[in-house]
Amino acid sequence: LSHCYWVGITCTTNGYVMGIEMESRNLKGQLPYELGKISTLKDIILNNNELTGNIPVELGNLEHLEQLYLFENDITGDLPDDKGVCTLIPLKSLDVLWVDCDKVNCPSFPSICCTKCGKEGIDPVKISGPDTSTDNNTSSGGGGESGESGEITEVDKELRAQQIQLRLEDISFPITTSQTRLSALEWITDSDPMKLPADAPLLVDRYILTLFYYALDGENWLIEEGETMWLTELSHCYWVGITCTTNGYVMGIEMESRNLKGQLPYELGKISTLKDIILNNNELTGNIPVELGNLEHLEQLYLFENDITGDLPDDKGVCTLIPLKSLDVLWVDCDKVNCPSFPSICCTKCGKEGIDPVKISGPDTSTDNNTSSGGGGESGESGEITEVDKELRAQQIQLRLEDISFPITTSQTRLSALEWITDSDPMKLPADAPLLVDRYILTLFYYALDGENWLIEEGETMWLTELSHCYWV
Repeated sequence: LSHCYWVGITCTTNGYVMGIEMESRNLKGQLPYELGKISTLKDIILNNNELTGNIPVELGNLEHLEQLYLFENDITGDLPDDKGVCTLIPLKSLDVLWVDCDKVNCPSFPSICCTKCGKEGIDPVKISGPDTSTDNNTSSGGGGESGESGEITEVDKELRAQQIQLRLEDISFPITTSQTRLSALEWITDSDPMKLPADAPLLVDRYILTLFYYALDGENWLIEEGETMWLTELSHCYWVGITCTTNGYVMGIEMESRNLKGQLPYELGKISTLKDIILNNNELTGNIPVELGNLEHLEQLYLFENDITGDLPDDKGVCTLIPLKSLDVLWVDCDKVNCPSFPSICCTKCGKEGIDPVKISGPDTSTDNNTSSGGGGESGESGEITEVDKELRAQQIQLRLEDISFPITTSQTRLSALEWITDSDPMKLPADAPLLVDRYILTLFYYALDGENWLIEEGETMWLTELSHCYWV
């Protein structure tokens, strides 16, 4: 039989191994490092057996791994932050790493590589949480360079502050020339009860949220009774409006109608795990930071009902997330923010009512029969496209599409699709339009598969019309 029928194995539809679930099966021995070569693995469930040795560092190659259950075994050894399965936590997919924390040396809080410990699945934070004790008695006299055993000296504090500043200047540079950024740095180094070390994985997220607070007038936010204020001794995951992954990385900032005032700090684009930014109905100003285009996991960005203005170019910033990545909703005030015009549709909703931007500024479907008059048509009325412009556009489109279909002119089907795109398509896409390739391939699909004779019911939208191809049946 196919290995997909072996007990405990689950596969993709085309036979690649997706899961190994063999808990309580009397497995004995060391895990082979070659497991790290099954690139489609999502679940490894091997708890309650007699496994020994270390967790293979090669499992860090499993970019789709979501669950790794190894508790109730005799597995031991270290789990370093910088290689192996711990590297899957911050930016990739691993949600659950469940081991025997009394045998496996997990990176200490606040990195929380291991998400559950032992048979009971105890939160590792409850085993070894941050030291929030005060250090008022850290030093006594003489500048405080010595203290009781185990306490932090003034020299240690200064060294930590320097190391933190050095690390955060990779995020905000130069950090000391902005009072807002300096205030955030000083809170992290001097006032934060969590006292994160300079190499703590969660330091950057916590700093950027602190900067977000200072930049947007956090002291005057609307916080209801019972909600947890920001800049407290608690993990930032408990601050109002913040959601996190299971290991403490920021996944969502939802602060609508909270009286936020000011410009969004560009450093938000450095929180690589962000999926949702919901900040509508506030008093935000300035532009949408171009750095938000780095957020490859961003799914929703709500900025409507603010005073944000400026351009959103197609080729950088958040608009680059639309075609190939994850951004589903970009909701802004389209009368203030200059979204790329139809058909790029970078902005998906406009204003308080969430109006479809296509209904605001759809494609120009007017004919251009009168574009030119006599003389070969190389000149026309002001603003109209000349014959020379048309020919140049056609050449540029053909050049681009020959990366898709080459040589495009030797196939009548492909040539017909090209000619429809360049000559007949009412949408008149420019050669660099992000949606050009999709529209061409659908047009080719139509011609290659006898589109004229398809069975289209009354009321359905035929292909090769002036509408966006997203409306074709």
